[in-house]
Amino acid sequence: MGDGLASLGAAAETGTEGRGPQPAVVVFSRLEPSVLDDSADSRAALRAGLGRLGAQGIPVVIASHATRAEVELLRDELGLTDPFIAENGAAVFVPRGYFPFPLPATGMRSGYHTFERSIAHDAVVRALRRAATQAHVGVLGFSDMSISEVARETGLTLLQARLAKLREYDEPFRVLEPDAAARLRLIKTLRSAGLQVWSEGRLDHVAGSADMGACVALVRGLYARRRPVVTVGVGAEADADLLKRVDLPIVVPAGARRGPASAARSVPGARIARSPSPEAWVVAVEDALREAPLEQLASGQ
Repeated sequence: MGDGLASLGAAAETGTEGRGPQPAVVVFSRLEPSVLDDSADSRAALRAGLGRLGAQGIPVVIASHATRAEVELLRDELGLTDPFIAENGAAVFVPRGYFPFPLPATGMRSGYHTFERSIAHDAVVRALRRAATQAHVGVLGFSDMSISEVARETGLTLLQARLAKLREYDEPFRVLEPDAAARLRLIKTLRSAGLQVWSEGRLDHVAGSADMGACVALVRGLYARRRPVVTVGVGAEADADLLKRVDLPIVVPAGARRGPASAARSVPGARIARSPSPEAWVVAVEDALREAPLEQLASGQ
């Protein structure tokens, strides 16, 4: 998306004289590597839509449950260069030099300023094993599996599994005991140790801390240091932590069984994308930006 705020800075000069700069628009989208599994036509349509946003100087911040390595592949495929959020809000990655001011980041890693909420992955794995021993529960985590085993467990390709194993913060795991009480006992033990646990499909995840909403607020604050900002959020019904932190939430329905009424109950006031297709949310963003009172939204911050 160009040179970060450089493209936004050019748009700021278009404000009406005496009224200050027009608000910048920043899109936060829940995008996962699975989007690359869609048809070539669908991916091309998504890239074209993202290109239209980029031509307007609108950055798209990926907010993903995936690892940094997985998100990097996704960004390369989609032509994105903006900051991103990885591992369910465990960390924010801002490309070095993206913002024209010093960043109070927690560190530098592989060309990124990093804002880390969680302790490191190896410490999380040790804590998981201690908790499993304490709770007398057997677990199998990604760190215990080979690449091929992760692929079999998750249905990922070998390349995807290789990238998914490059954990930096959270550890996916499966409880080996069939007894539901064993899983609940382990989760209680983990939480008592100050760790965060959540479920994604067949697997549970544990991290020191992960907060997608807080990461969205942090990135928004960085953009807002330059000029007023209006944020658009795109996600599924379950992504309320992201959608409730933005000015214009857009819910992408999960399918025909989960229609607009269900989505509206999950995120009151949200717009509903026309379909669950990967490119439909870009059209929904464009529609929202044409119709929303951006200056009014920005002045209400």
